[in-house]
Amino acid sequence: MFEFRHWGNPADERSADPAADCIRCGEFPQVDGLGYCGHCHWAVRAEIEAGFHTLRQYLGSWALFGEWCAQRGERIA
Repeated sequence: MFEFRHWGNPADERSADPAADCIRCGEFPQVDGLGYCGHCHWAVRAEIEAGFHTLRQYLGSWALFGEWCAQRGERIA
């Protein structure tokens, strides 16, 4: 039978000193001003760079589509 129960907050499971652990993995000490450990700092940075790359591609595609529409006298509303 299915039962509802209280879900634990991940912050409740970490150490008593909130500045001691990484805000992402919670396993290693923070090494930067954002609260990440060394590994997570670089992992997050790589994720952000990949996201910006994807965003640039997406916006570039929209720009090409806008040019294509303009060549045909169409307007993007």
